[in-house]
Amino acid sequence: QLTDDGKIGAAIMTILLKWLRSLAIAAILLVVPNGVKNKVLATVIGVILGTGTMSLAYMGLNTAISNILHTQSFDLGMYMPDALFNSVNVGANVAVINAIVVSLVFIVLFMALTVKVFKSRDVK
Repeated sequence: QLTDDGKIGAAIMTILLKWLRSLAIAAILLVVPNGVKNKVLATVIGVILGTGTMSLAYMGLNTAISNILHTQSFDLGMYMPDALFNSVNVGANVAVINAIVVSLVFIVLFMALTVKVFKSRDVK
């Protein structure tokens, strides 16, 4: 089964999408130490985002939003790069376009924010 070209290609594309998602998280983690003056808080935020523990908060927000809007189809995790890590699968065509768009939006947004925050600080 490892020689099946379709599965190898899908696996490579899945890895590339997860790499893109990792770049989005890295862009978020670049802005945190520059925007937050407290190094301990920046480290804690980095660990929380890096380990994927925000999915617990997303589940709570999904429940609250579902109760308010009376819908069961809302999933905040589909719009957050740290939660997309396990759901991206090119072979099954699951969340591929969503992962690309979300990752690129987060990369552009947070890199621009990092540049703005970094320029506003007095770096010596």
